[in-house]
Amino acid sequence: MNYYTDGKKVVREDGFIAVQHRISNPTAIKVSGVTYQFSPRLNVSMSWIAPEHVEKVTGEMARICCGQTGKKFFYTSLTNVNLWEHGTRTGEPA
Repeated sequence: MNYYTDGKKVVREDGFIAVQHRISNPTAIKVSGVTYQFSPRLNVSMSWIAPEHVEKVTGEMARICCGQTGKKFFYTSLTNVNLWEHGTRTGEPA
């Protein structure tokens, strides 16, 4: 399936948006009965998220260290989507 960047996020042709986990470990998040699995590939732990769930997912906070928090999920770059989807930075199949 094709995808493109709008300058802020990477969007798949069906409207789903690429979101990355802050660390390269697998994890999951459930939103409105839908479970999104973040699977690591080439040090990128990513999932395609439905547009109506993106705000909830990217608003999730994680404890980092010493009582500090930070975003647990964020929009990923086109390069990281290419690595995750195709195994190359350019998006061309390896």
